[in-house]
Amino acid sequence: MIDYFGTAGVLLAPLAAAGGLADFFASEFQGLHDILTGKDHYTILVQAQAAIPVLGQLAGTFAHGQGFGQVRPATVFNDGDPTGLVKA
Repeated sequence: MIDYFGTAGVLLAPLAAAGGLADFFASEFQGLHDILTGKDHYTILVQAQAAIPVLGQLAGTFAHGQGFGQVRPATVFNDGDPTGLVKA
């Protein structure tokens, strides 16, 4: 190990391991503190999904298009260039 990492690496390796160990114990002591002070209760809030978004609006350049103002349209066409046609 000394050949690969050098003397500094051998001396610093235990400190790197001790850092992770210290973080582990700090987390455990924080958990114990939360239990003793009654702050270990959590609330999980589940909400319904918001409304499904609508694809744009029939306005301006797309006023005569297809699919705009709809939810999950099968066909979207911007009523112009044929490359503006998209089908599901």
